[in-house]
Amino acid sequence: MSSVESAILPTREMQTGLVHFLTCSKIVCNSGYIYSWINPNHPGFVYPEAMGLYLTLVSQLSLQRNYRYLAEQAHAVANSLQHLTSPLGGIGKNEKLYLFDTCMAVNGLLTYKKYLNGYVNPTVVADMSRFIMKMAQQRLAVVADNGSLLEIQPHWSSVFGASMLKTVIALDALAVETGEHYFSDLALEIAEEVVRECYSDGVFHVFPETTIVYCHAHCYALEGLLYLHSRGYLEATEILSAGAQSLQRWQNSDGSLFNWYNAPSRELCKVCDATAQALRIWIAVDRDRFAEAINKGFTFLLSLRSPDFGLYYCDRSLDVNSWASIFATQAMDWSLNGVQSDCIV
Repeated sequence: MSSVESAILPTREMQTGLVHFLTCSKIVCNSGYIYSWINPNHPGFVYPEAMGLYLTLVSQLSLQRNYRYLAEQAHAVANSLQHLTSPLGGIGKNEKLYLFDTCMAVNGLLTYKKYLNGYVNPTVVADMSRFIMKMAQQRLAVVADNGSLLEIQPHWSSVFGASMLKTVIALDALAVETGEHYFSDLALEIAEEVVRECYSDGVFHVFPETTIVYCHAHCYALEGLLYLHSRGYLEATEILSAGAQSLQRWQNSDGSLFNWYNAPSRELCKVCDATAQALRIWIAVDRDRFAEAINKGFTFLLSLRSPDFGLYYCDRSLDVNSWASIFATQAMDWSLNGVQSDCIV
């Protein structure tokens, strides 16, 4: 058996269980809200970003992989997500509205419309697109829910840095939906800026003028480039290859990835989300070259399975995590059925 074939085996065992987890009432309640995680001793919260990611995944699986029963969940989630959009068009949590979260939500809704012919209120999309354009043009990652600027400590999710490169997916989806090329023009502008200011030697740093790496954000940046590359907007082979090699270099012997690198003061844990993201990147960039890393990565994910078949956030957590399970499900799908970079979650 070749190393590539052996890398596929763990996904077959996990796929059915994880897809089942994504339909259970613990993670998707009857009203269509998705929780950040499940843990009776540490309750999660309704998470609009995860709802957008969920819609992107299950809309594709429902149509293309014949998981027809996922469509019912998609309808409920899409309806609820549209009602969570603020009057300004943004979504978020804790009285903050985030560009990234809103981009994941609008991409999920437009994917749902495309694959399942689901209803998406044009007014909601118009509001979201205006919010996204305003935030992206001003290079703002987060504002208060009334639109005012915030004075907060720089954080990987609050500064226009590496993770913002993934917003290009939503911008392109809006370009397709509206026929307005200024969305895709802005996507290329953002991609070039983030690469110029946050990337060096195979690594995306959290934001300009720092060498700190948050692995989750590094993967987000690579995912945005992978999407643009697959759509033919730019040639990103060199950066994608170098970024994938960095992930391979960082991989621990048990197949995991840490959350932080070049960050001595940060507490390290072996995280599911970035490991699952790395799997997608390795499979998409060169599954033969990264076959050993892929095999080890899936083995680590197997070690994080909960009794409900969802995946714990990390090796120290009992939070059965929604977004990490969503990433892992798509990694398995790509391993089993081929890469679809233009529908990356």
